[in-house]
Amino acid sequence: MPGMKLLPCLRRPRWAPKPVLPAMALGALFFIASLTPSLVPRDTAVQAVLSGLSLTAGYAIGLVLSALWRRLELPRLPGSVLRRVQVAVGGLCALAVAVALWRASDWQNGLRVLMDMPPVETVRPFSIAAGALGLFLLLLWFARLVRLATAGLSRRLSRVLPGPQAALVAVVITAVLFWNIGNGVLVRGALTLADRTYAALDGVFEEASPRPTDVRKTGAPGSLLAWEDLGRQGRAMVAAGPTRGRL
Repeated sequence: MPGMKLLPCLRRPRWAPKPVLPAMALGALFFIASLTPSLVPRDTAVQAVLSGLSLTAGYAIGLVLSALWRRLELPRLPGSVLRRVQVAVGGLCALAVAVALWRASDWQNGLRVLMDMPPVETVRPFSIAAGALGLFLLLLWFARLVRLATAGLSRRLSRVLPGPQAALVAVVITAVLFWNIGNGVLVRGALTLADRTYAALDGVFEEASPRPTDVRKTGAPGSLLAWEDLGRQGRAMVAAGPTRGRL
């Protein structure tokens, strides 16, 4: 019935993103665009991060456009019609994203065949969807945290400053604070984790890179540089080097 409130089980959870039409549409379009093939194959983790960032960017742009529409006081759909349109657009976006995820594996496999690489795993679409959604929600919660911090600081500053000045100072202080936290803690932690991961990977020996027996090659018996001191890429380069006969 018109005016009837939604049942509690159908209400949007507070942690979920708002069903704003431009945000849903642009978020889905950006997500689908991130799945299109590129010149270099992408593994699952890289694709999930790229898709999550693209989804977040599209959703944020949609929110800005929606807020601008309201600020300009342009015509808006009635509440009952808006809810039906939101459901329809949300269903279309979900269907388009599902089709794109299913096709993305074929796109990547076509590129991998050209580069003599093994095909992607069958669970790749689910892994990408889960990783992208998790990153999107994490960034969404972070944005809400920044907004709450800015609003709280603005209220405190409004006791000693006019409203617009308090809001501006609050935005600047919050931006500087979160930038220093992100740059000093998150970025440093991410770089340290990446360095440790690649260092561990670099120390893994592969049978595809056997130790050379030619004494004139680096890492061979009698070489000034021990084979164990070469990294993963160094061993692969030495093992793949051309022989005298091939030269």
